[in-house]
Amino acid sequence: MSSEKMWYGMMTGIFLVVSAAIVISFFTDTERTWDFPRHVFLLGLGFGAWAVFEWTRGKERYPYAYLVTLCSLFAFLIVILTLFRG
Repeated sequence: MSSEKMWYGMMTGIFLVVSAAIVISFFTDTERTWDFPRHVFLLGLGFGAWAVFEWTRGKERYPYAYLVTLCSLFAFLIVILTLFRG
């Protein structure tokens, strides 16, 4: 296994574990009221635009672009969970 594939696998694994922990905490916390997180939505949009910019800069920027894409996906996951929870 190449070090590049291992790196992508580790980053994806970390993303999945943290996302699963967030999903569990969102659905087990019954005491809190969830408002729409505008700041997280804007962060997701910002990371998404940044990711598109990084993906277009060339193959040497792909690992960095992948991390920014995961940040954007995580922000949108929080927004979507909040919409379901609210």
